[in-house]
Amino acid sequence: TKRLDDRMDSFFLSETLVYLYLTVAPQEEVKKALPLPLSEVVFSTEGHIFPIVQAGHHLATFDASAEASSSAPSAGAAAAA
Repeated sequence: TKRLDDRMDSFFLSETLVYLYLTVAPQEEVKKALPLPLSEVVFSTEGHIFPIVQAGHHLATFDASAEASSSAPSAGAAAAA
């Protein structure tokens, strides 16, 4: 039919505009907006960012609770002192 619909498919925002932004944005702005450099990520067809992991390497993750517990003296160390 020749009926016009007043709608916008969600893929336009989530997929198309991501790649348009990456194409026209200054590199400095892209570097600030992404958690990893562009050379270390790949984008899915839906615009999601996936880190590139080399075989045998692990992703560096930040776990605040693990860091806090490693910097605080353990109960065993306090008892030994």
